Amino acid sequence: MLNHQQQKILFITSFIGLSIIYYSKYRCNHKDFRDPLTYGNKWCSICDGWSISHFLLFCILGYYFPKEFKFTMILGIFWEMLEWIISHTNSKNFIILDKLRGISTCKLTTDDTINEHWFYAKYTDLLMNMSGFIVGSKLMHR
Repeated sequence: MLNHQQQKILFITSFIGLSIIYYSKYRCNHKDFRDPLTYGNKWCSICDGWSISHFLLFCILGYYFPKEFKFTMILGIFWEMLEWIISHTNSKNFIILDKLRGISTCKLTTDDTINEHWFYAKYTDLLMNMSGFIVGSKLMHR
């Protein structure tokens, strides 16, 4: 059973996850849209806007929920696993994954993708999550 703090974290991260999915659908329906968070250093995968967004989200979670490191890291790992499954499998057994895969593989004229997918797992996102949480929790204890 989840405690009250974990329920809040799950609500926040679920809202953000659903927002990202809707954002992905928007960009898929607007082929000339340029994702502002993909701007970054081409030689440094942790320097784009999405990596920074991971850091900031987990910094906020660390600040408000400093005792929930393990729970928030599990949620971050779950999200990266979901991205990996979307971009590395072709199973048609799960309707939701198939729909997400369709959003992930839509072609935009302005898009930079990895392995032809917009959703893709990066181990550096997990490092950004951990770093952000630690920084946020340290700010809380100043």
